[in-house]
Amino acid sequence: MEVFGFLGVLLLAVCALVAGAVVLIVPVLWVWMLIDSLMRDESRYPGAGVNEKLIWVLAIILVQPVAIVYFFVVYRAQSRVAAAQ
Repeated sequence: MEVFGFLGVLLLAVCALVAGAVVLIVPVLWVWMLIDSLMRDESRYPGAGVNEKLIWVLAIILVQPVAIVYFFVVYRAQSRVAAAQ
């Protein structure tokens, strides 16, 4: 029975560490992607529409989880294009 108590405490500690990491990483990612979207030239966005940069910046500011989408759709896509050249 003591083994189950130890495993329960261990599981709780691991969950607390994961939650703490997420709480620290998500705001850093949000600020990083916001700065990248502000600094990136408008022609380097996928689609490169007239207001593409403005839409991404407002979306990242207003809906913070959009920063994760921005990371995969814009940031990583452009990093791969730059590495291929």
